[in-house]
Amino acid sequence: ILYNKKTLKYNQKHIEGAYRIKKFPTFLKETPCSSEKGLQYLKLLYSQEYIEAIRNAFKNKEILAEVETREEYFDIACISVDLAVQAGEISGFAITRPPGHHAGKSNAEGFCFFNNLAISVMNILKKHPKSKVCIVDIDGHHGNGTQSIFANNPSVLYCSLHQECTYPFSGFLEDKHFLNFPLSPGSSDDIFKKVVTLFKKKINLFKPNYIAISAGFDGYFKDALLNLNFTQQGFYEIGKILCDEKVNIFCCLEGGYHNEIPECVEQLINGLEKKKYTGSKEETNTSSIIFRDYLKKEEVFKKVHQIS
Repeated sequence: ILYNKKTLKYNQKHIEGAYRIKKFPTFLKETPCSSEKGLQYLKLLYSQEYIEAIRNAFKNKEILAEVETREEYFDIACISVDLAVQAGEISGFAITRPPGHHAGKSNAEGFCFFNNLAISVMNILKKHPKSKVCIVDIDGHHGNGTQSIFANNPSVLYCSLHQECTYPFSGFLEDKHFLNFPLSPGSSDDIFKKVVTLFKKKINLFKPNYIAISAGFDGYFKDALLNLNFTQQGFYEIGKILCDEKVNIFCCLEGGYHNEIPECVEQLINGLEKKKYTGSKEETNTSSIIFRDYLKKEEVFKKVHQIS
């Protein structure tokens, strides 16, 4: 796990606050990184004009992407970019703040200014131009920024499961060029696992060299914003499904608005590394009505993406 204590100083009073990651310094060593390196990595994806526009917005303490900014936040955002790039290079898990998957190539939104994971993917494709990358976004909100960035890139397959009819109101089941599966509120681990298993069938056909996980944990049943019912066991099982010893897998933290992100991160990693489950015993159940709705969506999804 890659972590830097400066990310704790970012926006402590917002719902995307430091409380989300305050447990990490109690058991992690700090990862050396620099805002200068992060600033250079930004240029893999963003124009100089966009970078300066964000820097000036922070300097002027503007409200941007629903966040009250400060000048010092710009360096922290660059540190998260450096963490994300390092994670991509060593198959690690970057504890990034601010998050990134709503940020497009020329817009900041949804608490996101720079798309950490997308920059890391761009770094991989620059260094290994023949590689293919699959992005699996398990955040409870659709990663509209990531999807838009790689919309016309045949080297990248984007997959997302997310709660339907919520911000940013995108990521539709009928999308042919991306694997998007909107979930009904109340969906639990059983549906979580079924959707990722569907994704894995297409991922195997795509044959990526890398899997990049936008690891948001707002699908957790204790989350303050969404109404999905995933558990620590669910994140562990998802890790097991995505695990592939022939593929480099890395993760960047996205959303999750509760105090148990470290526990969720640990169990996802345990699954990815085929280790024993060590989390709490939690049970959530999908109602029969929601499950029937899922089966209807599954039928459409299989038809759109020609999955048997």
